[in-house]
Amino acid sequence: MTATSVLETLCTYSGDTNSAVASAAYTLQAPTPAFSLPVGSYAGSQTVTISDTNAAATIYYTVTSGTTGTTPTASSTKYTGAITVNSTETLEAIAVVTGYTNSAIAGPTTYTISTTPGTLNIYLSQPGAQSTTVAGAVTETFDALSTGTYTSPYVRLLE
Repeated sequence: MTATSVLETLCTYSGDTNSAVASAAYTLQAPTPAFSLPVGSYAGSQTVTISDTNAAATIYYTVTSGTTGTTPTASSTKYTGAITVNSTETLEAIAVVTGYTNSAIAGPTTYTISTTPGTLNIYLSQPGAQSTTVAGAVTETFDALSTGTYTSPYVRLLE
């Protein structure tokens, strides 16, 4: 069979009339690739891999800055390994398998990367100076009963 084939069949029995020919058209399509990282917002660079359930598939992809993607084709960048996303980017991919029609487009998948330093508000209620260490490398000292705002790329608020 090729990417699009028609299969025809009939039934015969000795001494009887042959059945009518039955036919059906089939289209073989490569499976749609999958991205390893869910769509979303992330603090800092992320690594994305693309996979396909057909081991014979060649994956082609596009990376576009911002939230509007570009449709990939068999002339797009061939996927050979993990992609590092450093800023807000949109990925799309297709799988190509010889003898099949190209897969549906995976994506657009937008990853929003925040590179803005986080802000940590520290409220102290004990008497005397106190220190706060962030990421084991940065220390800020505040006097008692004061409010300080500390900005650092090492701070991430967890919910």
